[in-house]
Amino acid sequence: MRPLLEEICPPSPSCRVTPYAPQPDSYVLFVEEEEDYLEFDRNLAALLQAYPTPQALLIGRFPKECQMTEDLLLYILDKHPVLKTIPVMYDLDFVAHTQPLFTITIGAQVTVDTDRMLIQLDE
Repeated sequence: MRPLLEEICPPSPSCRVTPYAPQPDSYVLFVEEEEDYLEFDRNLAALLQAYPTPQALLIGRFPKECQMTEDLLLYILDKHPVLKTIPVMYDLDFVAHTQPLFTITIGAQVTVDTDRMLIQLDE
């Protein structure tokens, strides 16, 4: 199991350089985007600069307004070498604009199994 780090700061890089930004040794990133695919591309790059060694990346379902396609998403993900070495799951229902949704507790333990498509949270 890995400690969980949820992206809770605004997309601004200034939030990630404050002393209040968590700096765990081992973490899984849960991310979502509600704007558009260009914002997701920029925000993911900034997030991976601030947190360069995630144990996994879990991406919420994109709203239709985002205009994200699977080809665009794979193109964006392919730009980051670290994502070729860790589990990456996308199109997940865990964010505020999809149903059902659930609460993610920062600091919880998470198990990610991409073979069984399983995400288990233990608080």
